[in-house]
Amino acid sequence: MNSLASSRLSGDLDVTACDLEPIHIPGEIQPHGALLVADAASDEVTHASANLAALLGCAPEAAFGRPLKALLGQAAPQAGLPEEFVLADACLPAGPLTVSLRRYEARIFAEFEPVAGPDEAAPNLPEMGAVLRDLRRARNSDELCDSAVRWLRRISGYDRTMVYRFDRDGHGEVVAESRAEGLDPYLGLRYPASDIPRQARRLYVRQPVRTIADVAAVPVPLLAGPGIGGEPVDMTCCQLRGVSPIHLHYLRNMGVGASFAVSLLRDDQLWGLLMGHHRTPRRATSGLRGLGDVIGQLLSLTLHVFEERERFDDRLSRQVGLRNLAEAVARSEAPVAEALAVAGPLLGIVRASGATITIGGHTVSAGQVPPPDLAVAVQAQLLRMALGDVAASNEVSALLPEARAHVDLAAGAMVLPILHAPGDAVVWYRPEVAQTVRWGGDPRKAVTTDPATGQLNPRASFAAWREEVRDRSVPWNDVDKDIARDLRAIVGEALLRRAEAELRRLRDTDPLTGLPNRRSVQERLDAIAAGLMPQRVTLVFLDLDRFKQVNDTLGHAAGDALLVQVAGRLREVVPPEQLVARLGGDEFVVLCTGLEAGGTEALAERIRAKFAVPFDLAGRPYQAHASIGVADSDRAGRGGSALLTAADTAMYAAKRLGGNRAETFSVPVPADAMPRNTLEQDLRAAMLADCEQFFLDFQPIVALPQGTLRGLEALLRWQHPDRGVIGPAEFFPLVEKADLGGAVGVRVLDATLRQVRRWAARLPAGRTMPFVSVNMTARQLMHPDFVVTAQRLLASYGVAVGALCIEVKEDAFTHAAAAATLAELRRRGIRVSVDDFGAGYSSLSQLRLLPADEVKLDSALLPRAGAVLAASHAGFLQAVLHLARSAGLEVMAKGIETPSGLAVAVRSGIDAAQGFALARPIAAADVAAILAAGRARSWRAVILEATEAQAVAAGPQDVAGEPAALVPPDMLMAAGWRLAAGGGDLCLARFSPLGLEAIARERGRAEAEAVMMDALRALRRAARGTDTLAQLGDAQIAVLMPGLDRVRALRIVRRLREAARTARGGAGMPDFAVGFAVTDGDWPERILQLMLRSGQALDQAAAATGRTGEPIAEN
Repeated sequence: MNSLASSRLSGDLDVTACDLEPIHIPGEIQPHGALLVADAASDEVTHASANLAALLGCAPEAAFGRPLKALLGQAAPQAGLPEEFVLADACLPAGPLTVSLRRYEARIFAEFEPVAGPDEAAPNLPEMGAVLRDLRRARNSDELCDSAVRWLRRISGYDRTMVYRFDRDGHGEVVAESRAEGLDPYLGLRYPASDIPRQARRLYVRQPVRTIADVAAVPVPLLAGPGIGGEPVDMTCCQLRGVSPIHLHYLRNMGVGASFAVSLLRDDQLWGLLMGHHRTPRRATSGLRGLGDVIGQLLSLTLHVFEERERFDDRLSRQVGLRNLAEAVARSEAPVAEALAVAGPLLGIVRASGATITIGGHTVSAGQVPPPDLAVAVQAQLLRMALGDVAASNEVSALLPEARAHVDLAAGAMVLPILHAPGDAVVWYRPEVAQTVRWGGDPRKAVTTDPATGQLNPRASFAAWREEVRDRSVPWNDVDKDIARDLRAIVGEALLRRAEAELRRLRDTDPLTGLPNRRSVQERLDAIAAGLMPQRVTLVFLDLDRFKQVNDTLGHAAGDALLVQVAGRLREVVPPEQLVARLGGDEFVVLCTGLEAGGTEALAERIRAKFAVPFDLAGRPYQAHASIGVADSDRAGRGGSALLTAADTAMYAAKRLGGNRAETFSVPVPADAMPRNTLEQDLRAAMLADCEQFFLDFQPIVALPQGTLRGLEALLRWQHPDRGVIGPAEFFPLVEKADLGGAVGVRVLDATLRQVRRWAARLPAGRTMPFVSVNMTARQLMHPDFVVTAQRLLASYGVAVGALCIEVKEDAFTHAAAAATLAELRRRGIRVSVDDFGAGYSSLSQLRLLPADEVKLDSALLPRAGAVLAASHAGFLQAVLHLARSAGLEVMAKGIETPSGLAVAVRSGIDAAQGFALARPIAAADVAAILAAGRARSWRAVILEATEAQAVAAGPQDVAGEPAALVPPDMLMAAGWRLAAGGGDLCLARFSPLGLEAIARERGRAEAEAVMMDALRALRRAARGTDTLAQLGDAQIAVLMPGLDRVRALRIVRRLREAARTARGGAGMPDFAVGFAVTDGDWPERILQLMLRSGQALDQAAAATGRTGEPIAEN
């Protein structure tokens, strides 16, 4: 059944009175039978119809209080209910009676009807076999319904039989009909829901067969016995139940004398009715009712099978397109949104004409779609309806009136929330399909009210009435929605695959230059050592001369710019099949395969020649040089580390000769091999001397954005007697090589916990000791006694388990024994942190399985100002944050060395950070001084300075050329903290124009934006120099004002509101609602409360508009 017009009438017709009519408790019955009602517990008769004597020979008064079985005599059944039998006592005034017994709730109902006469509607039972065979031969729903109405009319003798199907809104349509000659056809006509109101449809579910013998008959009242009160009798189960006067009037207007209806159910819901109409009174016997019930059940079951088969075939045909779409997205290297947009099946799988795909705030389109502003509004409206699931409308203009101008593109729309991030979704569109709908009478006049009596009357005419339905698309069905849900799994899998590929790419890529990094070089060298690359291999090692001077004199930004330009020149001169990489700092390598002996030296000279052209640093030329070392596998060997060491040795030889030159390795033994062996022996000696040469520094870990001390990381140092302080990056590989890792790990853990006990002893009362992280390797964790040792040391020093955090590289989780140790540590309350997350072996899909409390992001995952990959880093960082938090992990950032990096960490929502931008590693005594203070040192000022500096650099914040006095919305909180540092009261006021949506609708969105801009200008001119402004969203302006109590705040808020209202001299400006709150700005928590309370006050002010003198509220 076509249902384009299925919901139009609900806005034009008030059928509330019809829906509320209590038709299940009419208090009367149809007069062709009699009724007794007995209490189920006592079997005593409580109610009787007034005509009981005419059929049963017993007055109602004589039946009250008597057992029902006594009245039925020997014919009363002994089995359970329901039951039907014949009562054939010779004394019965109306002759033999058919008795139907049913139990409903706490009552037993006995219905009495005369046995069928020869001229009454009784079934021709020998034809039942033919009926069943014919129904089973039907090939589809239409043939089935046609066969059913044809046989029902033949068996029952009714003038007209029909199949009447309901749509989702309760409107109905005649989808099959068999009629006597001379009757007007009803096939294809639609009828409004008020014709069979909601409570009548509910009764059809509970009572599958319903008959009316004579629409003109006078009903018989149901009488209650003495002392029987309470609620009216619920007659839901009764065949003789009286009929609504409105419905009887309706049937008489149609020319119907008797009716017959069988419920067609699907999943216990009313699908439709198998109906019979007769022009004169006609009683359906119990035999016909039973036959109708059988046909109805068979018809319901077969219709369900046909619809499920059609649905299955439809879904199966679309699954082909869905599989093609999944394969196309999997093959594509484009972002998922673009891959979906260019894939042909995206529209066909849901029979759409256009679609928009929004992922990560970026929107692309496919096919025919509405203008961008309308597309955004449609997506937002449907997402509000969706609540995380698919939502659809075939009349978008009913939700958004502005869509009526674009029904040729977007009459209907369906949204699929992707659930990757808020606002991510696919929206499909369908165009308008104009349709002429034929109604059985004018549906706008389905029910009228008599002005004199207030009585409801059904329409008198049922002549076909045509309605032109516009602004609607073909409705979205269940298959459309199921296919959309299947697509969500495909999109989610594609996003995960791309995220993991991006992680692998970032893991192997230098974030500043976009070149492969040291890891990529090492993997290539490992392949060479394994014999996977049989050709001759050459390594060119390049190191910039006097690069430190660039950083020291021109700044790190200039140094980064130089490195980026060097990378670009290397790409220009090195053939694309060779590997160009940045090892770190100012070191680059070129790994070549298949070059002849003289080809590598020639390449090195071409690289050096590229440096003859000055570089551009901040608009000024800068002449840089490089020292280049060359080594090949013929002389250095095919061992990966040997080749790299040889090229490094040759590069240092070039530096010793003055730099700006290339040297080729010719000595087979690395020059530093002996010093390295000596260093290993010194290390062993230091370990035997009770580690007196080793000491710990501690680097603060700072909570973002609060700036409070969150934890410390213990960093091991070696005070070498000859070489001075050596960091772990240089000596720890020797520790592992010499198999000293286990002993070093235990000693570091012991020294750390001993220091924590000292700090805790001096900690002021009420202060909590921050946690301290200790780095451990997988080999250290795999020791069988590690957990016992850690627990013993904690107990020995009296340190709480929560004060210790074990920090590991992510490769530790690839070892089952190490992973089991970490899980056991967490079970005992010790924190676990994953260091350098994203630099090793992690799979984003496995995040939730890590036995860890937090991840420390590798610096490669953090965007850097000016970096080639900054944009992709930012998007990927948000994906990692989302996945980590969904796995219950806190996220930290390490290596934050610049203010811009700190600002990125704050604005990305990272929980904590460490790095030189916040604090360098400090001695234990300095940590003690910080902890012993009344409050731990706060880094809020550092964070605020960094984030404000980035906000200024981020772009124009000015309005119409005025000085940049505004801050971005996410900086308003930081401004509050800065003002709070000076003490005193803070006031936050929020201004919102009243009726801005109406202005946008009537005068255009550009005019609404202009109103906000004019209000901003006016508020900035009227505000004080110490105030801070920010625009929050499209329709709010916030003003943060220090040093105001409530009285002064109200006075200034009124002045600012007046300035906004009169921004254009009062012409064209709306009024403004204002909500404000005042608090003392001591700590961030109160700033948060200020934001919340001012928002609540604004809601109160807007709600009070028109009821008070001015829409201003304080919370």
